[in-house]
Amino acid sequence: MMIRDIFEDRNFKKIYAPESNEKFDLIIFELLTYQGLYGLAARFDAPIIGITSLGLLSTAHHMLGNHISTSHESLWELLNDSGVNLPFWKRLYNFYRVWYNLHWYYNYYLPAHDEISKRYLGPDTPDVARIGENMSIAFVAQNHYTSFVRPHVPNVMTFGAFHVEKDLKPLPEDLRKFLDGATDGFVYVSLGSNVKSKLLPKRLKDMFLKVFSKLSQRVLWKFEDDLPEKPDNVFVSNWLPQESVLNHRNIKLFVYQGGLQSTEEAVHYAVPLLGLPVLGDQDYQVKKMVSIGVAKRLELLELNQEDFQSSIQEMINDKGYKERMVKLKALVRENPYDPMEYAIWWIEYVIRHKGAPHLRSSTIDEPWYQRTDMDVVAFLAIAIFIVVITVLRLLYILLITGYRLYQSLLINKKKKLL
Repeated sequence: MMIRDIFEDRNFKKIYAPESNEKFDLIIFELLTYQGLYGLAARFDAPIIGITSLGLLSTAHHMLGNHISTSHESLWELLNDSGVNLPFWKRLYNFYRVWYNLHWYYNYYLPAHDEISKRYLGPDTPDVARIGENMSIAFVAQNHYTSFVRPHVPNVMTFGAFHVEKDLKPLPEDLRKFLDGATDGFVYVSLGSNVKSKLLPKRLKDMFLKVFSKLSQRVLWKFEDDLPEKPDNVFVSNWLPQESVLNHRNIKLFVYQGGLQSTEEAVHYAVPLLGLPVLGDQDYQVKKMVSIGVAKRLELLELNQEDFQSSIQEMINDKGYKERMVKLKALVRENPYDPMEYAIWWIEYVIRHKGAPHLRSSTIDEPWYQRTDMDVVAFLAIAIFIVVITVLRLLYILLITGYRLYQSLLINKKKKLL
């Protein structure tokens, strides 16, 4: 529906119309949902670059030629089902989920996008799947410090935190006074922009306020509505300059939903994290931060007052979380290049050379079963099965023959004795 609306836009129609005479050196696509627009690359005869502000889905990994490891923690779409040393049945379930999703993507999802692309750009427009597979570069907004490391083909380039402000905005005066006066520190609570605190169940909102009222620290809560009855130590606002808040000297803890950009900001300002993941890649992101000892995770809809309060107090009192976050910050800042300049260099590189086909992985051209050697595994499994069955049958025949021979000798011996 979104892609149809884009193609139907009156001003956009003037751009992609055959008689428009528009020329472009490069097209940059969002990688998550807009495959129906890939046909524009053929319409303008321009190379394409993909971008995503979170990790790649398995469908994008497959399209770009990356190896698909169906239980690896880097596949955020698996939510809590990924991990190392999982039981066999869990890995079997993950295998089914990922490859069924890929089957659906190539046989139902992409054809629907392809139909839209050809409807608006002409029947001779190449399939969107083929255009996507010839993407010059994919920029993925993740770095190997705040994500689970996995192998990538050369044209998948990861980087992070390029959005972090170099010149922070000053805090509003009332907020600055509130935070400056937090002699025991303060806790910052924000569930981001997709998940609004005002939409939490009443039970959770009441529980949050009870916990906050028992803290010696002040609490800054991004809340998108009025809270007429709130403790004196709580400041609410429907919008907050997050980086300026995270940079404040009195901050002790960031309670958040697990968003990638918020995670990168917390690392940049060395603030420990208490994650309440809700959707998308948030489970994955919080799991990674917990694995390196700078965060704790709680299940939002199962949250109770005792666990929430004890977790906040534990993280404030245990200096290890802060120390590990400071070390992580030092690792992330140790970078040989500016991430924005790095991305710009590669964008200009693709424009100069009208694409980057030499970075394309040849695995893209292999059927899924060849990429994963599933045909080899199946052949060996069948061959081993046949060999084992044959050997067992031969053993069975030998045993039966031996037994009958033994019985025959025993009968002959008895006859001689008689």
